[in-house]
Amino acid sequence: MDSMPVKHCNRCDTTLPFSEFHIRKSGVRKGKLYSDCKKCHNEVSRAARLKNPRYQPNWELQKKYGITLEQKEAMAVAQEFKCKICGTHQDDVWGSLHVDHCHITGKVRGLLCVNCNQGVGKFKDDQELLKKAIDYLKEYE
Repeated sequence: MDSMPVKHCNRCDTTLPFSEFHIRKSGVRKGKLYSDCKKCHNEVSRAARLKNPRYQPNWELQKKYGITLEQKEAMAVAQEFKCKICGTHQDDVWGSLHVDHCHITGKVRGLLCVNCNQGVGKFKDDQELLKKAIDYLKEYE
């Protein structure tokens, strides 16, 4: 008889199949199962987000771009809550303004609407390629 691998959840004190546990995606224990089951892990995460709703966005900004939520908010104020390229106000964009950064240096450049951010990204931050695109558009004015 084949037995399914199981693990004990330290939080709810139950034994469950491996499929009921999240796998760590980073850190020293990358690839290992968490000590609490998915249900318990999600409950703890939800409670932490409710206690401090600014934690997750702040953590993500620090991890991805090396800035705090307060720094992003200060950038938005300095840009008058508008995309740094097209000037669209953040109230008129889908979602929110996105942090634009150089993919080579990691340096944060400003906040952009989703369209401008994707546009710059699709041109791979290449100024010469963008100039060629401008020349192309001018050719057909």
